[in-house]
Amino acid sequence: PDSLIIKTHFYEINTEYFDFFMGKRMISNKLEELFDMQMRKSGEELKTFHFDLASSIQEITEEAVQSMAGYCIKQTGVKKLVMAGGVALNCVSNGKLLKNNIVDDLWIQPCAGDAGGSLGAALLASHHHLKIPRHHSHHDSQKGSYLGPSFSRKEILRTCDAFNFNYTVEEYDNLVEKISDLIIKGYIFGIFFGRMEYGPRALGSRSIIADARNTEM
Repeated sequence: PDSLIIKTHFYEINTEYFDFFMGKRMISNKLEELFDMQMRKSGEELKTFHFDLASSIQEITEEAVQSMAGYCIKQTGVKKLVMAGGVALNCVSNGKLLKNNIVDDLWIQPCAGDAGGSLGAALLASHHHLKIPRHHSHHDSQKGSYLGPSFSRKEILRTCDAFNFNYTVEEYDNLVEKISDLIIKGYIFGIFFGRMEYGPRALGSRSIIADARNTEM
């Protein structure tokens, strides 16, 4: 909206506080000294400090993303946005781009992490080095990122039998209600359906689902 004020910010990472570029840890000792807090080990209790830190990082991320999106819109006059890269998988931040009417339409590259760089490399090589022309298409050429293998019911049952898995065969229409009831009871489900998705996000074909309201999860 016209009343929305976009402030452009630029961020740089002070690499003295982080170790993921060259070392084996995400942060350096200097960041621990700054907060007077040791890096939390797996299984250790979450403290208020950890919640506050995560919340602050999320808020700054949202501010930066909205700032950059607003800058791009101001430069181009186009309110349809395509995003890629690991931060593009921040669902809360993306939702606020739409909720705050910063963009009219938003498309996220499904394989938005580092592995998605292979798609960009292939496009660069084909268009710039092999001189293959680009063809604009209104269709989903990426096929929703469902680019992996699929398996027939016969193949799946044969595998289950080979490993002596305990299983029952249900009609698809009964699955939603049955799974919903079991999730409420605390069960965790692995969903294996259709072709495998390409990328770091579960898009429905290979997913683990559970009741997020259950604190044991």
